[in-house]
Amino acid sequence: AFNWGIFDFDDADFIPRFLEGNMRYEMGGFDGTRMIQFYIESNRSVWSQELELTPAQKRELLDFARWNEREENRYYRYDYFLDNCSTRVRDALDRVLGGILRRSLDTIPTGTTSRWHDRRLTLRAPLQYTGMDIVLGQPGDRTLTAWEEGFLPVRLQEHIRGVRVPGAPQIEYLVSMC
Repeated sequence: AFNWGIFDFDDADFIPRFLEGNMRYEMGGFDGTRMIQFYIESNRSVWSQELELTPAQKRELLDFARWNEREENRYYRYDYFLDNCSTRVRDALDRVLGGILRRSLDTIPTGTTSRWHDRRLTLRAPLQYTGMDIVLGQPGDRTLTAWEEGFLPVRLQEHIRGVRVPGAPQIEYLVSMC
């Protein structure tokens, strides 16, 4: 199992980087059973989703994840809306599907905006919402496509359900945990 949502609260410069909006995240591979058990014990949600991938696509996805796990490739600058644990999975899938995922989802309007999701997700945290509301500015009011809404794991899961890959009869599972 591969996780693109790893960060360390104990890093010496975690708080300053957090306040600057310069979060350093990483990905890593883990024993799948242990990783799922950790999420369950941490009272976090775990979903399993069937994916139709050819054997070649499965190999390419695994090779890409292993390449991404290398020390020189594993770190990235986290952006909640544009580059996070969910968009990393979305982009990896799109890569092995030759762009089918993006082409399928980028033209579907969702009727939602970044601000709408922010409000919904921070309903019980008014200070957090106020800070995010200020940071978002006017771009936060633009309607998102299904592709863009893939920054949220549950929305990505919902949107890719309808994507069909020609010539891919086999079913695989994607575990989405962020």
